[in-house]
Amino acid sequence: MKLSKDEIALNKIVGLRLRESRELCDYTQIEAAKMLGVTKVVLNKIESGCYQKAIPLKLIQLAAQSYDVTTDFLFSESDDFERANEVKAKRRFGVQMHSIHQKQLSKLAVKSATQDRKQKVLVKSMKSALYGITELDETLITFKKMNPSSDDMPCSSKLNHRINKLSKAAVQARLELVKSQAIPLNFLPNEINQ
Repeated sequence: MKLSKDEIALNKIVGLRLRESRELCDYTQIEAAKMLGVTKVVLNKIESGCYQKAIPLKLIQLAAQSYDVTTDFLFSESDDFERANEVKAKRRFGVQMHSIHQKQLSKLAVKSATQDRKQKVLVKSMKSALYGITELDETLITFKKMNPSSDDMPCSSKLNHRINKLSKAAVQARLELVKSQAIPLNFLPNEINQ
């Protein structure tokens, strides 16, 4: 008996769903054919939509049990292949949790990138400050050598005190930057652009 166009279309749909279900279970066609009680050639024809007879309902029921899918899925009445409502609920919950997790990871990535940019700006600024402090310290030393009586000038003690305080702060800042690995141990202030 020849199949109608609708029956041929149904065979193709069921065949595709049978192959999809078999592949979800990671069965070979040989393994699946044994479980379903047909030859590999017959199963191959069914799965490829070339089977010229109506697919036996018994084979479809056996496939649904063997592959743990619903007959609605095999007949393309549903895209949900799970049979157990509990499994469906767990899968939906898993999908929701994955979505929430992805959103949180995206927010963290943006926050991390922002923090990274801020850190780079701070490190660059600190390098510039260390450079400036070193230059100021060296300039004061040169000034004192060229002007031996500079310590007798008005406000010289206040200037010396502030420069010494600034130099100590620069040393402390440099140590903190080295500890946090923002700059290398052998960093020289004239390397501000590195």
